Amino acid sequence: MLLPDTTALLLEKLPGTQMSVVLKREANRLIGPMRKGRMQVFGRLTGEWLSQLHRATRVEPLRHDSKLFLDALEERFDRFRNLGITQPAIDELRRFASEASRKLDGHPIPASARHGDFTPQNILIDGNRLRVVDFENFCKMDAAYEDVATFVGYIQGLSSFPYYSRTALRTLADSFLHAYGLDGNEAELQLYLVRALIVLISEINLEQGVLHAQKRLRLLQAQMESLCATLASAIYAT
Repeated sequence: MLLPDTTALLLEKLPGTQMSVVLKREANRLIGPMRKGRMQVFGRLTGEWLSQLHRATRVEPLRHDSKLFLDALEERFDRFRNLGITQPAIDELRRFASEASRKLDGHPIPASARHGDFTPQNILIDGNRLRVVDFENFCKMDAAYEDVATFVGYIQGLSSFPYYSRTALRTLADSFLHAYGLDGNEAELQLYLVRALIVLISEINLEQGVLHAQKRLRLLQAQMESLCATLASAIYAT
Protein backbone atom coordinates (compact mmCIF):
# COMPACT_ATOMS: atom_id res chain seq x y z
CA MET A 1 0.00 0.00 0.00
CA LEU A 2 1.05 3.64 -0.40
CA LEU A 3 2.32 5.41 2.71
CA PRO A 4 0.41 8.66 3.36
CA ASP A 5 2.01 11.83 1.98
CA THR A 6 4.80 9.87 0.30
CA THR A 7 5.39 8.00 -2.92
CA ALA A 8 6.84 5.02 -1.04
CA LEU A 9 5.30 1.59 -1.24
CA LEU A 10 4.96 -0.62 1.81
CA LEU A 11 5.01 -4.28 0.90
CA GLU A 12 2.81 -6.40 3.14
CA LYS A 13 3.19 -10.12 3.60
CA LEU A 14 -0.19 -11.69 2.94
CA PRO A 15 -1.24 -14.84 4.82
CA GLY A 16 -1.46 -18.05 2.87
CA THR A 17 0.63 -20.67 1.09
CA GLN A 18 1.46 -20.56 -2.60
CA MET A 19 -0.81 -22.86 -4.56
CA SER A 20 2.30 -24.28 -6.25
CA VAL A 21 3.51 -25.48 -2.83
CA VAL A 22 0.08 -26.84 -1.92
CA LEU A 23 -0.08 -28.78 -5.20
CA LYS A 24 3.30 -30.38 -4.53
CA ARG A 25 1.94 -31.53 -1.21
CA GLU A 26 -1.58 -32.55 -2.22
CA ALA A 27 -1.61 -33.20 -5.97
CA ASN A 28 1.29 -35.65 -6.16
CA ARG A 29 0.86 -39.19 -7.44
CA LEU A 30 0.69 -40.65 -3.94
CA ILE A 31 -1.81 -38.29 -2.31
CA GLY A 32 -3.50 -36.61 -5.28
CA PRO A 33 -6.05 -39.32 -6.16
CA MET A 34 -7.44 -39.01 -2.62
CA ARG A 35 -7.68 -35.20 -2.76
CA LYS A 36 -10.37 -34.77 -5.38
CA GLY A 37 -12.52 -32.71 -3.03
CA ARG A 38 -9.64 -30.38 -2.21
CA MET A 39 -8.79 -29.92 -5.89
CA GLN A 40 -12.41 -29.04 -6.59
CA VAL A 41 -12.34 -26.41 -3.84
CA PHE A 42 -9.07 -24.91 -5.08
CA GLY A 43 -10.36 -24.84 -8.65
CA ARG A 44 -13.66 -23.26 -7.63
CA LEU A 45 -11.99 -20.54 -5.53
CA THR A 46 -9.55 -19.72 -8.32
CA GLY A 47 -12.17 -19.67 -11.06
CA GLU A 48 -14.51 -17.51 -9.00
CA TRP A 49 -11.76 -15.01 -8.18
CA LEU A 50 -10.72 -14.61 -11.81
CA SER A 51 -14.31 -14.46 -13.01
CA GLN A 52 -15.03 -11.65 -10.53
CA LEU A 53 -11.97 -9.71 -11.70
CA HIS A 54 -12.95 -10.04 -15.33
CA ARG A 55 -16.62 -9.21 -14.76
CA ALA A 56 -15.75 -6.13 -12.71
CA THR A 57 -13.41 -4.79 -15.40
CA ARG A 58 -15.21 -5.98 -18.52
CA VAL A 59 -15.01 -3.77 -21.60
CA GLU A 60 -16.19 -4.09 -25.17
CA PRO A 61 -14.99 -7.34 -26.79
CA LEU A 62 -11.80 -7.28 -28.81
CA ARG A 63 -11.65 -8.64 -32.34
CA HIS A 64 -9.19 -11.47 -32.72
CA ASP A 65 -6.18 -10.15 -34.62
CA SER A 66 -4.61 -13.16 -36.28
CA LYS A 67 -1.45 -11.33 -37.38
CA LEU A 68 -0.64 -10.03 -33.90
CA PHE A 69 -1.42 -13.42 -32.38
CA LEU A 70 0.86 -15.29 -34.80
CA ASP A 71 3.68 -12.74 -34.64
CA ALA A 72 3.90 -13.35 -30.89
CA LEU A 73 4.54 -17.05 -31.55
CA GLU A 74 7.52 -16.62 -33.85
CA GLU A 75 10.02 -15.93 -31.07
CA ARG A 76 8.79 -19.08 -29.33
CA PHE A 77 9.27 -21.16 -32.47
CA ASP A 78 12.85 -19.88 -32.68
CA ARG A 79 13.46 -21.33 -29.21
CA PHE A 80 12.03 -24.67 -30.32
CA ARG A 81 15.08 -25.21 -32.52
CA ASN A 82 17.36 -24.99 -29.48
CA LEU A 83 15.33 -27.78 -27.87
CA GLY A 84 16.03 -30.11 -30.77
CA ILE A 85 12.53 -29.97 -32.21
CA THR A 86 12.77 -30.67 -35.91
CA GLN A 87 11.99 -28.02 -38.49
CA PRO A 88 9.20 -30.12 -40.09
CA ALA A 89 7.53 -30.41 -36.65
CA ILE A 90 7.82 -26.65 -36.12
CA ASP A 91 6.46 -25.95 -39.60
CA GLU A 92 3.50 -28.26 -38.98
CA LEU A 93 2.64 -26.56 -35.69
CA ARG A 94 3.05 -23.12 -37.29
CA ARG A 95 0.77 -24.15 -40.14
CA PHE A 96 -1.88 -25.44 -37.77
CA ALA A 97 -1.72 -22.38 -35.49
CA SER A 98 -1.92 -20.11 -38.54
CA GLU A 99 -4.96 -21.88 -39.97
CA ALA A 100 -6.77 -21.92 -36.64
CA SER A 101 -5.97 -18.29 -35.85
CA ARG A 102 -6.99 -17.07 -39.30
CA LYS A 103 -10.22 -19.05 -39.08
CA LEU A 104 -11.05 -16.99 -35.98
CA ASP A 105 -9.78 -13.68 -37.34
CA GLY A 106 -12.22 -10.93 -36.45
CA HIS A 107 -14.16 -13.05 -33.96
CA PRO A 108 -15.19 -11.16 -30.79
CA ILE A 109 -13.04 -12.09 -27.78
CA PRO A 110 -14.20 -11.20 -24.24
CA ALA A 111 -11.99 -8.41 -22.89
CA SER A 112 -11.21 -7.16 -19.41
CA ALA A 113 -8.30 -6.38 -17.13
CA ARG A 114 -5.50 -8.94 -17.27
CA HIS A 115 -3.48 -10.14 -14.30
CA GLY A 116 -0.65 -11.08 -16.62
CA ASP A 117 0.92 -13.97 -14.73
CA PHE A 118 -2.00 -15.96 -13.35
CA THR A 119 -0.11 -19.06 -12.21
CA PRO A 120 -0.12 -21.08 -8.94
CA GLN A 121 3.03 -19.26 -7.75
CA ASN A 122 1.00 -16.06 -7.56
CA ILE A 123 -2.05 -17.57 -5.85
CA LEU A 124 -2.10 -17.94 -2.07
CA ILE A 125 -4.29 -20.49 -0.30
CA ASP A 126 -5.34 -19.62 3.25
CA GLY A 127 -7.84 -22.19 4.45
CA ASN A 128 -10.89 -21.64 2.27
CA ARG A 129 -9.74 -18.19 1.22
CA LEU A 130 -7.71 -17.27 -1.83
CA ARG A 131 -5.49 -14.28 -2.48
CA VAL A 132 -3.67 -13.27 -5.65
CA VAL A 133 -0.35 -11.42 -5.73
CA ASP A 134 2.23 -10.08 -8.20
CA PHE A 135 0.40 -7.69 -10.50
CA GLU A 136 3.63 -6.61 -12.21
CA ASN A 137 2.26 -7.56 -15.63
CA PHE A 138 -1.23 -6.20 -14.99
CA CYS A 139 -2.96 -4.67 -18.00
CA LYS A 140 -6.19 -2.68 -17.98
CA MET A 141 -7.50 -4.35 -21.13
CA ASP A 142 -6.70 -7.59 -22.91
CA ALA A 143 -8.35 -10.81 -24.00
CA ALA A 144 -9.87 -12.47 -20.95
CA TYR A 145 -8.71 -15.83 -22.28
CA GLU A 146 -5.09 -14.81 -21.63
CA ASP A 147 -5.41 -15.32 -17.85
CA VAL A 148 -7.64 -18.37 -18.21
CA ALA A 149 -5.29 -20.11 -20.64
CA THR A 150 -2.22 -19.20 -18.58
CA PHE A 151 -3.64 -20.98 -15.54
CA VAL A 152 -5.02 -24.02 -17.35
CA GLY A 153 -1.92 -24.33 -19.53
CA TYR A 154 0.29 -24.23 -16.45
CA ILE A 155 -1.75 -26.97 -14.78
CA GLN A 156 -1.57 -29.08 -17.94
CA GLY A 157 2.17 -28.48 -17.99
CA LEU A 158 2.50 -29.77 -14.44
CA SER A 159 0.92 -33.03 -15.51
CA SER A 160 3.96 -33.62 -17.71
CA PHE A 161 5.98 -34.14 -14.54
CA PRO A 162 5.79 -37.77 -13.31
CA TYR A 163 5.63 -36.44 -9.74
CA TYR A 164 2.06 -35.17 -10.10
CA SER A 165 -1.28 -36.95 -10.27
CA ARG A 166 -2.91 -36.25 -13.61
CA THR A 167 -6.29 -37.10 -12.11
CA ALA A 168 -5.90 -34.48 -9.38
CA LEU A 169 -4.69 -31.81 -11.80
CA ARG A 170 -7.50 -32.55 -14.27
CA THR A 171 -10.02 -32.16 -11.46
CA LEU A 172 -8.45 -28.83 -10.51
CA ALA A 173 -8.54 -27.51 -14.09
CA ASP A 174 -12.11 -28.70 -14.73
CA SER A 175 -13.35 -27.14 -11.49
CA PHE A 176 -11.58 -23.89 -12.33
CA LEU A 177 -13.17 -23.67 -15.78
CA HIS A 178 -16.62 -24.55 -14.45
CA ALA A 179 -16.41 -21.88 -11.73
CA TYR A 180 -15.19 -19.33 -14.26
CA GLY A 181 -18.12 -20.14 -16.54
CA LEU A 182 -16.49 -22.08 -19.38
CA ASP A 183 -16.70 -25.71 -20.45
CA GLY A 184 -13.21 -25.75 -21.95
CA ASN A 185 -14.36 -26.55 -25.49
CA GLU A 186 -14.63 -22.97 -26.73
CA ALA A 187 -12.56 -22.62 -29.91
CA GLU A 188 -11.10 -19.26 -28.85
CA LEU A 189 -10.01 -20.64 -25.49
CA GLN A 190 -8.48 -23.69 -27.17
CA LEU A 191 -6.44 -21.40 -29.42
CA TYR A 192 -5.10 -19.49 -26.42
CA LEU A 193 -4.32 -22.78 -24.71
CA VAL A 194 -2.26 -23.82 -27.72
CA ARG A 195 -0.26 -20.64 -27.32
CA ALA A 196 0.13 -21.23 -23.57
CA LEU A 197 1.57 -24.70 -24.22
CA ILE A 198 3.87 -23.32 -26.92
CA VAL A 199 5.20 -20.86 -24.32
CA LEU A 200 5.70 -23.66 -21.77
CA ILE A 201 7.57 -25.81 -24.27
CA SER A 202 9.79 -22.91 -25.34
CA GLU A 203 10.82 -22.31 -21.72
CA ILE A 204 12.06 -25.85 -21.03
CA ASN A 205 15.64 -25.68 -19.78
CA LEU A 206 17.71 -28.58 -21.09
CA GLU A 207 20.53 -27.72 -18.71
CA GLN A 208 18.42 -28.83 -15.75
CA GLY A 209 18.77 -32.53 -16.46
CA VAL A 210 18.72 -33.41 -20.13
CA LEU A 211 16.89 -36.73 -19.82
CA HIS A 212 14.20 -35.29 -17.56
CA ALA A 213 13.77 -32.24 -19.80
CA GLN A 214 13.52 -34.39 -22.93
CA LYS A 215 10.88 -36.59 -21.31
CA ARG A 216 8.87 -33.52 -20.30
CA LEU A 217 9.26 -32.15 -23.82
CA ARG A 218 7.83 -35.35 -25.32
CA LEU A 219 4.88 -35.29 -22.91
CA LEU A 220 4.13 -31.63 -23.63
CA GLN A 221 4.34 -32.26 -27.36
CA ALA A 222 1.85 -35.11 -26.97
CA GLN A 223 -0.46 -32.76 -25.06
CA MET A 224 -0.04 -30.21 -27.81
CA GLU A 225 -1.05 -32.73 -30.48
CA SER A 226 -4.14 -33.71 -28.49
CA LEU A 227 -5.08 -30.07 -27.93
CA CYS A 228 -4.62 -29.27 -31.62
CA ALA A 229 -6.96 -32.12 -32.53
CA THR A 230 -9.56 -30.77 -30.08
CA LEU A 231 -9.16 -27.26 -31.46
CA ALA A 232 -9.56 -28.49 -35.02
CA SER A 233 -12.86 -30.13 -34.10
CA ALA A 234 -14.06 -27.00 -32.31
CA ILE A 235 -13.14 -24.65 -35.15
CA TYR A 236 -14.62 -26.67 -37.97
CA ALA A 237 -17.79 -27.18 -35.94
CA THR A 238 -18.33 -23.41 -35.90
